Amino acid sequence: MRIDFHTHLLPAIDDGSQSVAESLNMLDALRLQNVHCAVATPHFYSNKANLTVFLNQRDKAYEMLLSKCSQEMPKVIPGAEVAFFRGMGKAEDLTKLCIANTNALLIEMPFVQWGQSELSEIEKILNRGIFPVLAHIERYFPFQRDISIFNEIINLPLYLQVNAEAMQMRRSRKFVFKLIENGFSVLLGTDCHNMKRRKPNMEEGRAAIAKAFGRSYLQSMDAVGADLLKIGDPSDFAESGV
Repeated sequence: MRIDFHTHLLPAIDDGSQSVAESLNMLDALRLQNVHCAVATPHFYSNKANLTVFLNQRDKAYEMLLSKCSQEMPKVIPGAEVAFFRGMGKAEDLTKLCIANTNALLIEMPFVQWGQSELSEIEKILNRGIFPVLAHIERYFPFQRDISIFNEIINLPLYLQVNAEAMQMRRSRKFVFKLIENGFSVLLGTDCHNMKRRKPNMEEGRAAIAKAFGRSYLQSMDAVGADLLKIGDPSDFAESGV
């Protein structure tokens, strides 16, 4: 089962898709890349948005899109990309931002040197039974002059999401491949926002991983994703290509 773990395809809620028509085009592009499921993760910033208002807007956009989707389209699962904030480990309603029907929370970490405060918040989240999924993990590494806390965090029992576009750039591709070589299981997402500059590109990302590590790694990646989302056995879905 191919899962896109990071998308901004819900219409008119953040800097992603701006209309239902654009969202449908994005979903169709994912369908042509044999993606079975797309997690819709609009941005949530605690300092800019009221949680109740955000959830109402997200659910309205989700229902609007769902009403126009055909059966051939990838299944869309609502979630959020939650920007890291101080105190999030104790935030009362944090579970409401988890991916639907799971305890998995997609978190956008700060683009700065990570320190004890970042580690402490992630540990508090884990202690609540919430499983952090660190969004586009490859994008934070260049900010880590001291990698000790970074390494401590990624070795916690959480999930690492990488963007498919990371495979197109030598530096980020090398970083992702090093993660895989060191035994980390990654989840792939497109972080797609539109059909122009940031369009769905799952196929390219999967092809690069398959070339370097073989289809067996892709199958294990897909199995981890399906288990996390509780959406069945990957073998229930027909596969073609990579």
